[in-house]
Amino acid sequence: MLCNLAIHTIGLPEFPHNFYTSKSGYASAFSKDDLYFFIKKFRFTEPIGYDYNYAPLGIGILAHALTVRTRSSFDDLVNNEINE
Repeated sequence: MLCNLAIHTIGLPEFPHNFYTSKSGYASAFSKDDLYFFIKKFRFTEPIGYDYNYAPLGIGILAHALTVRTRSSFDDLVNNEINE
């Protein structure tokens, strides 16, 4: 499933439906709680892997999953990868 997030075949919309209604409407104002609320309410309309659909949301979820799993910030993950 992580691969589907990375290659945009997970079936998510480009942006979460609650993106523009959260706080000021900017990505920096879109909180982790906003993301979890969206994920909890979202229902897929097609099977995962069915079609390619560019979705920055999927990349954002992938980045969040990596930071949770590694207990690191995204900046630290990127810096470590670049410096290795």
